[in-house]
Amino acid sequence: GKKSSYTAKHQWIRRKLGKVSKCDHCGTEEKRMYHWANISHKYKHELTDWLRLCVPCHIKYDSRRIKKN
Repeated sequence: GKKSSYTAKHQWIRRKLGKVSKCDHCGTEEKRMYHWANISHKYKHELTDWLRLCVPCHIKYDSRRIKKN
C-alpha cells in the first residue's frame, strides 16, 4: 500500500515484473547490476511507473532529477 517501506515497494515490483537484466536507457544486457527505477519518484503502485536501469544509468537518472529540484 501507500505506507509500504521503500524495500517493500521494490520487492513488489520484482515480484510483478521480475529480475532486471537489461537497461531501458542504454540498452545494455551485459552481466552487471540492474535496478528497477521509479519514474515519478512517487512510488505509485503502478507497473507503468517503473523502468529497468543499469546502475550507471540509474545514478545519472536520479542526479538529473536532483539538479532539476
